[in-house]
Amino acid sequence: MSADWVKRFGYWMAPSPTRPGIYRLAEGGYFIRGRVLDPKTGKLRAVMRALHRATVQEAQAELDLLRSEKRAEMNGLKPQRQLFCDFAVSRFEAKVTAGDIRSAKGREKWESILRVHLLPEFGQMRCDEIRAWHVEQWRTRVAKMMADGYESSRKLKSGKTQTRFCRPTPNTANTWIAVLRTLGGEMTTLLELDRNPAAALQFFDTTQRPTYTDEDPNSLTPDKAREFLSTTQRLFPQHFAMTLLGFVTGKRPSTMRPLRRRGGECDIDWTDGFVRFRRSNTRGDEMMQGTKTGTRERVYVPDAVLQALREHIARLEDPSTGSRGKPPLWWRKEMPESDLLFPGRDGGPRSPSCLDKPFARVSREIGLAFALTPMGMRRTFNDLARQAHVHDIVIRSITGHLTPEMQVKYSTANAAEQRQAIAKVIDLVALRRERKEAANV
Repeated sequence: MSADWVKRFGYWMAPSPTRPGIYRLAEGGYFIRGRVLDPKTGKLRAVMRALHRATVQEAQAELDLLRSEKRAEMNGLKPQRQLFCDFAVSRFEAKVTAGDIRSAKGREKWESILRVHLLPEFGQMRCDEIRAWHVEQWRTRVAKMMADGYESSRKLKSGKTQTRFCRPTPNTANTWIAVLRTLGGEMTTLLELDRNPAAALQFFDTTQRPTYTDEDPNSLTPDKAREFLSTTQRLFPQHFAMTLLGFVTGKRPSTMRPLRRRGGECDIDWTDGFVRFRRSNTRGDEMMQGTKTGTRERVYVPDAVLQALREHIARLEDPSTGSRGKPPLWWRKEMPESDLLFPGRDGGPRSPSCLDKPFARVSREIGLAFALTPMGMRRTFNDLARQAHVHDIVIRSITGHLTPEMQVKYSTANAAEQRQAIAKVIDLVALRRERKEAANV
C-alpha cells in the first residue's frame, strides 16, 4: 500500500480528512467518524461507518444522521434506522433474559432460525427499509426450498463442517414465519414505525402435508399397545418403566426425564400413589421449572404402575440383575448415585433421543407398518382413554392439555370406534322403524 494511505480502524484511508470526520478510502468511498457528547456521563461517544460507494455529499449526510441517531439513543429514544440484525439479536437476548423463551430447545430454535434463515436475508437492511414486498419475496424463496430442498452447513465441535440436504415441511416453514411475524410486530411497536412489513405475511397451508396419516397414525390400538409394552420390557428393560408411564399418562418424554425418585424434591409419593410433573428437560442437563405449558401437575397412578417403578429402581440400584450375576450392558455406576428416576449413563437426564432407536426396533419386532415415535405414547393414551369412555376433563387433567382443541389434535378415531358409532346409529334407526311399524298395526 502506498505511503499516501494510513490504516485506521481496519481500513486504508487518507491521512487527512476531506471534510471534518470524512476520510477518503483507498478502495473507493469514504470512512466517516464523529463524536457526540453523552449528557449523562459528560463523555464523548464515537460513531463511525465505512461507505464504500458514497459521494462526499452522501457521506456528510450519513455522518449527520449517525450523530442525530446517537443523540436520540442516549436520550432514551429508539433509532428506527438500526440494522435488522441488531434489532433481532437484541430482542432474542431480551426474551431469554425475561424468561419469555424458557426452554433450551426454544432458545436453540430461535437461534437457528435467526442465524440460518432471517439474518442472511434481512440482517443488513435497516428496520425502516424493510417493506412487505421484501418479506413476501422471502416467503416465495422459502416455498422454493420446500419444493426443491436446500443444503445446510454447520460446524461441529470437532471443527469440521457438516453439510446436509434439507427439505422443510410447511409446519417447519411456518415456525420461521411465526418468528418473523413476532419480530415485525415488535419492530413496529418498539421503533414506532409507520407500518409492520410482516403484517400481511401468511402461513403455508398444512392440509396437503399432514403430520399423521391413515398409514402412519403414530398411535396404537389396545392389542398393539399391549404387545409394544411387553416387547419393550423384553428387549429394553431399562426403558420399560418410562415407556409404561408414558402410555398410561400421555406425558411428554421431556416431562418424564426430569422426574426424581428421591431427595428433597422427590416427585413420587409412594404412600398416596401419585407422581408430580413439575419440570421439563429439552436439552442437556438444564431443567426448566414447570411443564411445557408452564403448569405443575399431579397424577395419581394405580398400584401396577407404582410396582413397575419400584422394579425399575431396584434394577438401577442392584446391578446383579444382569445375566450370570453381572450388570447389564446399559448399567453404569453413576446411575444409582443419581436422584433421577430415569438417569442417563452419566447420572444426568437421558438424552431427548433416548427412546428413538428402541421404539423403532420394537415397532419392527411387532410388525407395525410404521415406526411409533415417543410422541406416539401421548396420542395412544388419548385414544385408549377415549375408548375406555374416560371423561374428557379427566383425560386433560392427566395429559396436561389445556384446551379441548389440543386434546383433539392428539387423538385419532380408529376403525373399530367408527364402526361401533355407525352401528349404534343403525340400531337407533332400526329401533325407531320397528316402533313406527308397531304403531301402524
